[in-house]
This record gives sequence, structure tokens and C-alpha cells, in this order.
Amino acid sequence: MSDRFRRLSNGGPFRRSPRIPGRFLVLATVSAFCLAPLAAQPAAAESGPGSVADVNTGRPDLTPAPKDDTKSPDPTGSLRPAEDDGGLTAAGEKALAGAQKQAAATGKPVRVDALTTETATTTANPSGTVTYDSSLLPVRIRKAHNWVPVDATLKRKADGTWSPTAAAEPVTFSGGGTTPLATMSKGPASLALSWPHALPTPHASGASLTYPDVLPDVDLRVTADTQGGWSQVLVVKTAQAATDPALAQLALTTRAKGVTVTDDGHGNLSATTPDGKDLFSAPQPATVASTHRT
Repeated sequence: MSDRFRRLSNGGPFRRSPRIPGRFLVLATVSAFCLAPLAAQPAAAESGPGSVADVNTGRPDLTPAPKDDTKSPDPTGSLRPAEDDGGLTAAGEKALAGAQKQAAATGKPVRVDALTTETATTTANPSGTVTYDSSLLPVRIRKAHNWVPVDATLKRKADGTWSPTAAAEPVTFSGGGTTPLATMSKGPASLALSWPHALPTPHASGASLTYPDVLPDVDLRVTADTQGGWSQVLVVKTAQAATDPALAQLALTTRAKGVTVTDDGHGNLSATTPDGKDLFSAPQPATVASTHRT
């Protein structure tokens, strides 16, 4: 069974029309919003003996392709010679040189803090080489001048809302009442979604918040991820609740700033900037039913 969001526009409601079995505990996934960063894939290693490059050995030579002098990026976890500064700034070169000197003196690898980013680290090795490790998605963020690992565990803020302990991009959840259920932002752009009624005070557990009885015997659960995205699930706890006409149509109101929300006609949503860049996205919703003895 699948849910569909319809009538997508800035400030307009999302609507869904689920079909809910009558004798099961139903976990109805309403949506799963997430940031949609574009990440470069690591370069493939050069072909060696026995690889695909050897398949044509002994066959007539083909016309060679035009020469391409484009330099491929170093693969994840590559070793660089000490003399390869990778186009570093003067400050970066100084930090790397200092780390190399310390590594040589101590015989232990030294991370170059000045070259650390959300997705990459650089380490000077005692051998004189430099190890560069990278990830497609952020694995750490900068907080109070320090790098900390990403952590989706939700923390209550002074204004009563909830946010992940350390997410790559900001996302905020309602602490109850009429504040938006969830608000995502990236730079000046933001997208907020509001439940059609006032929300109860949620119960927190790890990266999830549960809003009890948003409808009779129906809980709403939202779960954050480390990248600033989130998902929401309706938990229908009884067969009687599954027959509630209020479940036949639910509307989440959207408020967008700097982005336009569109549907591709298959229930996949995207929030796009005026220059065509997708900042937020959500796949087609789905519903999962599981038996539960009560």
C-alpha cells in the first residue's frame, strides 16, 4: 500500500489517501524528507594485469580516443608524496609541514587540523607520506571552534523545539502546540511543514519524537538523521483506530522560503531554488502493516 501527496505548492497542503487494513498494527510512513546534497564519486584506480583493460590484448588496435589531460581526483584514503601540496594555501602548507615534522619526530601519524573539513581529513605519516581520507557525506561538523561527530540524537532547545545534537544542516521539530511540525533550512532557504491540528507534547527517544494520540489511538513519530533530514510515521495502534474517517485524508501545510515544492507525478517531492537546485527531497511515501497481538 502506498500513500500519495497531492496539491503541492508553496503555502498549500499535502494530502494523502491511505488504505488501512482493519486488523493490524499499521506503521504508515507519511513522508521522509531529506537534504539532497550532490557528492562526487571517488576516482577508480588504474587498471592492472587481469583487469578489464586486458580484455582486448592480442586483438587489432582500435583508433585511440583523443588525449585527455584532465587529472583524476585522488581516491578515498590515498597516499600522497610529501612534496605534493595538493594546491594548499600558505597557511595550509605551514600546517602540513608542522604536522610532518611532528610525525617524523614522534614516529606517530599526526592529523592536520587546519585541513580538516566536514567530509575530509589529512594526516601526516612518519614515513613522509600524507593520507587523505574523504566521505561523500558530512561525518563531522564545526561547533564552538571544535570538530564533533555528527549525531542525530534530539535535544530540547530553550524555545521548546527540538533539534539534532550535531546535524550537517539545521532541522527543528515542534515541542507541541501550533509551531511547525518540522522546519528544514539551508542558507537563506527553508521549508516548514505543519500538522493540521495543535500537536501534543512529544516524548523523546534518541533521534525520534513521538506525538501521542494526534488522532484517537494514532501516534505520530518523527525521526531525524545526521544530514538534516527526517522521516515521519503514523502508528495506528488498534483496528478501531484504523477505521477512523479522519485517516482517509490528512493535510500537512507547507511554508516555503526561497524554494518551490513540486511533485513528479509519482509522489516524489522536491523543493527547488529559482536557479533549479534541489535543496530538499522526499521519495514516494509507503505504508507497512505488521500483525500485533493486543
